[in-house]
Amino acid sequence: LHLNRLTSISEDVAHELAKYHMSLHLNGLTSIDKEVAQELAKVKGGLSLNRLTSIDKDVKLVTSSIGRRDSSGLRWQSKQNDMLRGSE
Repeated sequence: LHLNRLTSISEDVAHELAKYHMSLHLNGLTSIDKEVAQELAKVKGGLSLNRLTSIDKDVKLVTSSIGRRDSSGLRWQSKQNDMLRGSE
């Protein structure tokens, strides 16, 4: 599901989207908060967030455990992998 024009997302919307087994593309988001990250961590398909420009420490804690999943879990683009490792 391509929702790349979204520039923000609420925790409730993230929760609803995470219920379905599909690839989810949210490439319009430049930041997410901890609560949204926790819901997106439940996505059962791939997840693309390749326009995130910043991740605060709380989001980093949530995403660091999920950023290394294979194709059945989250797929982080190289920019997110660098941010998760702390080499922004």
